[in-house]
Amino acid sequence: MKSKFIFATILSLFCSLSFAQEKKSPMKKEKEEEKEEKISYRYSGGVKRPYVIHHSASDGFYYIGSTVGREDSKDGQARITVLAFDDFEQYELKRFKKPVIISTEYPKTSFDSPRGIVTTGEYIIATDFDALAIFKKVEKGLPQQIGRLKIKGAKELESIIKVDDAYYMTDSAVNGVFKVTDLMDSKERKVTPLTKIPSPKGMIYDAANDALLIVSSKVNKLFEYNLADAKKSKTYTLAPEVDKESIDGYKGFQGLCIGNQKEIYLTHYKSNMIMVYFRDQDRPATIKKPMKYAKKFLTDIRTPTSIIYNKTLNRIAFTQHYYNVVMFHKGIPPQITDDIINKGLESDIKIDLDKK
Repeated sequence: MKSKFIFATILSLFCSLSFAQEKKSPMKKEKEEEKEEKISYRYSGGVKRPYVIHHSASDGFYYIGSTVGREDSKDGQARITVLAFDDFEQYELKRFKKPVIISTEYPKTSFDSPRGIVTTGEYIIATDFDALAIFKKVEKGLPQQIGRLKIKGAKELESIIKVDDAYYMTDSAVNGVFKVTDLMDSKERKVTPLTKIPSPKGMIYDAANDALLIVSSKVNKLFEYNLADAKKSKTYTLAPEVDKESIDGYKGFQGLCIGNQKEIYLTHYKSNMIMVYFRDQDRPATIKKPMKYAKKFLTDIRTPTSIIYNKTLNRIAFTQHYYNVVMFHKGIPPQITDDIINKGLESDIKIDLDKK
């Protein structure tokens, strides 16, 4: 009788534990899901017509330049928003009293269309048609505009980057690239036209090749301008120039960035997509044939302009100009295979704009 009682007690305890574990499992599953990294994040606070995004290595902030009105209009409506994360992996934002740190609505602030941004030390510099709008950071306050510096020969400045002590800027109206040295010294400043490119837009520095990489909104080419020896410069075809039936055939490349696998992400404004391209010398061994053209990566987006890359978490971030949104999204997975890239990346890694 006693043995039967002991057996019944053990059985009852076992059932209770099993039930308790079953009851806890949904919570455990929920916590595990919470820890999973989001594939994309959509930000729209304080941005209106965002045209350019820049990540500052010095303070870790993302600076987003918005044209507010039209990007091709000198209407005196523009702003720069700052975005920062407490936990970038989970997209937990830092809270600023004023995410819009620079605006033409503020006193003594005058600029029209920030199409390129660079930060250096205490300065925030934005391209603004034929000039640079220059702002100085203020401790415990909003940055203050200290000037608007005209660049000799410029008409419609686009991207701006800093390499060593020189600044490089694309100009879509003069179809070329400028090099500026001693920017802050009015006496020593020198502006040099560097090279001719049809309507250049996005530009980045490729440190591995000591070259500028530039895309055009008029021709479907990637231009690799070698800074050490211009004769070693190259061009790559990104899409057909004549194929009117293919969405890839429309001209309109806008921005670019390089990922961890030396893949090049490109925004295509008119086709509303992000594309990806490997130069042949950078092609992984798993991709057996040279890429004839860039491949589709993300398609459910609107009017993408500027794009940047975060190496730590393999993420791209890009602006959707007329959609008033900045998107953060996972890049291509490591060791991508021929099969994946040939069937279309956008089918495997797709943005869902409803998910935050």
